[in-house]
Amino acid sequence: MNETRAASTRWLTGKVALRAFLVAIAAGMGLGLLVILNVVTDTRFLFTAFAIAGACMLTFVQALVADHGRFERWMRTGMVAAWIAAAGLIAAIWVGDAIGWRNMEIPMRVVGAFGVVAGWCTWGGATLFARSGGALAAAVRWATFGVLTFGGSCALLGLASPGLAEWIVNDLLGDQLVARVLAASVVLVLGGSIAQPVLIRLFSTDQDGSTGRLGDRHVGVRVRCPRCAADAEIAANTAASCPSCRLLLRVQFEEPRCACGFLIYRLEGANCPECGRAVPDELRWRPDLTPSPASPPSP
Repeated sequence: MNETRAASTRWLTGKVALRAFLVAIAAGMGLGLLVILNVVTDTRFLFTAFAIAGACMLTFVQALVADHGRFERWMRTGMVAAWIAAAGLIAAIWVGDAIGWRNMEIPMRVVGAFGVVAGWCTWGGATLFARSGGALAAAVRWATFGVLTFGGSCALLGLASPGLAEWIVNDLLGDQLVARVLAASVVLVLGGSIAQPVLIRLFSTDQDGSTGRLGDRHVGVRVRCPRCAADAEIAANTAASCPSCRLLLRVQFEEPRCACGFLIYRLEGANCPECGRAVPDELRWRPDLTPSPASPPSP
């Protein structure tokens, strides 16, 4: 009961975030056009809409990761950080001119810290989301996450102690070396994020040799007609008939698969190795049970 309620809550979070994101983007586009046409002169409305849209986008990605049973507490932390950062940014947009931006330095650093945490949670969760792709994809995945964590730590250090960060950049390492390291980090993170789905695709193609499910393929199967005992070869998952007595025959394959599509036949673990989702009891393999006559013999 608790798992069902949690799953429905995660689904609702994703739906609400997606709809709110679309509404915020539509509002931002409309306000942008009004600002360009000089109908609306106060750009704070435009920046507020984009701040809400950014928080909704982060929340939606985090909800997708959590909805697949991965890093739920981590993603909830990212959601809270994203909306705290959005609320602080919106407050700064509307009161910054009245208070004075020089007096907003510390609050803006706090808002920036929450924004860095939200971004790191989102990008990190999306980076570590997949488990397939082989050893090479896993190495790229963890290398990308390590560089991302390094960049986030540097950003938090700069926001927490600007004086210390300035001393490290100017006196200890030098601004040129720091600029090169940061540029290389950005390239590695972007390259690793792009390479992961490509490696996963290549790995799945090499392993499976086909992208379709057996339950969707028209494989030729030799059967014996139950009426006239004539041998026939028909295509599975399609309507066919006996060539002798014209009896309607149909062979249909059923495969135990996780909700993500991963084949879990004879999987003895409790979770899907592809997405980490819990395997239902009715699909879980039990080697102590006697297989049906249609099942292949145990090795």
